[in-house]
Amino acid sequence: MSATVAQNPQNCIRLKLFHGIVVGMDRYAVFFRRVAAYVLDVTFVLLLLMPVWLWFLHGLTGPKSGVYLLGVSMFLPFMWTGARFFYLVLFWLHRGATLGMRIMGIRVRRADGGPLHGAGAVLRYVGIVLSTATLGIGFLAALFEYRGRALQDVIGGTVVVPAPRRGPT
Repeated sequence: MSATVAQNPQNCIRLKLFHGIVVGMDRYAVFFRRVAAYVLDVTFVLLLLMPVWLWFLHGLTGPKSGVYLLGVSMFLPFMWTGARFFYLVLFWLHRGATLGMRIMGIRVRRADGGPLHGAGAVLRYVGIVLSTATLGIGFLAALFEYRGRALQDVIGGTVVVPAPRRGPT
């Protein structure tokens, strides 16, 4: 279980662990920072939708809970998907990073290094939906790709890189 340092084709040093699983070190974001940012972002969207969830739970205990479940619960997945779409895409386009990514010190860029455009952000979101639908397999691709790109990065033509550090002001 010894670790070796290898140079990839793009001059990006990566730390190779056993069985070819790669964890980023240098020019691309570390997988575990990406996971932590994702968890933070899901938490932020959950908090954003807290009034909706409370309203839904309140309806479950009401006298018309059966009708309520049929009428309202079918819209919750759409509300969740819409809220996540706007949260992720708007932050990627405006700041290059979501709140979770900013906390973890990473950001998303186009594969050529430029800022993300609208179509790339939407395609990246589609990749996140597909990665989630496959129970996370699309996210795990980042462990094996030399630039640490998950399915959403490949689809959106993006990379996740460390955010530039701000010096003292």
